[in-house]
Amino acid sequence: MNADDYRQQLAALLPRGLAWRPAPGGVFHRLLQAFGDTLARLHTYAAGLIDEADPRTTSALLADWERVAGLDAGMLSTAQRRAAVVAQLTAVGGQSAAYYVTLAAAMGYTASVTEYRPHTVESDVDYPLYTGDWAFAWRVRATANSGALPQSALEALIGRIKPAHTVVHFEYY
Repeated sequence: MNADDYRQQLAALLPRGLAWRPAPGGVFHRLLQAFGDTLARLHTYAAGLIDEADPRTTSALLADWERVAGLDAGMLSTAQRRAAVVAQLTAVGGQSAAYYVTLAAAMGYTASVTEYRPHTVESDVDYPLYTGDWAFAWRVRATANSGALPQSALEALIGRIKPAHTVVHFEYY
């Protein structure tokens, strides 16, 4: 609806009688037009909130979406910021190395995951001497491709969805 539509609706809501008929160009007519302008602007803004409710199309509320997702925008473009928010909000987690490699690829990285296991009597002689704590550690080695999100976004996402009892080490090359 435009401002004139709202002005006509406001005029239709007025009581009946000669005193309430706004003369075109008069003060009362201009007052109704001002109210109509304001209502039309609010209508447009409210319609735009539909786009703001979706992180894939948001612009005015992008900073709020980043705060909710626990992200820091840094020096990213708006499209990269949106992609980081969507990736953060839609990631559901997983426990396989392949899941984290796929997740890194979606954020613009070529990655590999190394899992550690403690040295036991059944281990080869050449196997590194990891203690029992290393059973809960793993490493993500990643290379950024063109258009990749910043390293902090990748680390924040993996840190949020990793199993809680594990420790992740990141290595970039």
